[in-house]
Amino acid sequence: MRDFRRLNNPSYSTTFNFIDRVDAFIFHNDYFSSKLGGKLVRYSNDEIKLWKSPNVEFLQICLSRTEQLLNREGVLCLSLQLAGRSLFIFSFLICNGRLFNDSGPILFLSRIQGASGQFDSIKKINMSMGNLSNVLLSALEGIALSLNIKQIICVSASNQIQFNSDGPKSNFHSTYDEFLIKNGALFRGDGFFALSVPLPAKNFNTGRSHRSRHKKHSEIRFEISESVRAVMQSEIQKKN
Repeated sequence: MRDFRRLNNPSYSTTFNFIDRVDAFIFHNDYFSSKLGGKLVRYSNDEIKLWKSPNVEFLQICLSRTEQLLNREGVLCLSLQLAGRSLFIFSFLICNGRLFNDSGPILFLSRIQGASGQFDSIKKINMSMGNLSNVLLSALEGIALSLNIKQIICVSASNQIQFNSDGPKSNFHSTYDEFLIKNGALFRGDGFFALSVPLPAKNFNTGRSHRSRHKKHSEIRFEISESVRAVMQSEIQKKN
């Protein structure tokens, strides 16, 4: 009952009505439990370590339940952590495609957020691995591949439930819309962006030094995607 009372308030997307929110919540829990049993379905301290950096000490990507205070922004939390402290976070859930007039299931990305007070750590990781949101997007791709999901749909900036139309818009638009477009997402015109899985390949029209760096970062992201897929598939096999 606590979950359904929470869904009386805006959750997951500003365009979702109560029926949409309930449908999304129930579908996610049914779908995810069919794949991984009770793990990460109920409120718990469950955490799956999906990837550990071979080069940066104590850097890892983990999957857990979203904190209860933030769970209206998504059911699951994908976090890039350094020494146990989150640097960057995605929140998402698995939805029935009919919520988006599409076939499903759909991996629905509803929150993209960096951690405050971590500028120095984020700068260091950006230099060695590339943009942190790109890193987590690769991990999200690995999750989608393990679940045989063909599409990621993400809220646009103005469709994110914390967006304030009276406040500064630049941060939200760069975090959501600009980031998604740079990664090949297509705007659907209904407040959502769509990304195919596997993710579209990037073309880098830059100088030689930049191409070398981008190639290195692309290789890291591919390794992360494959590592996450392997861990998730292992977890699914344990359930079966």
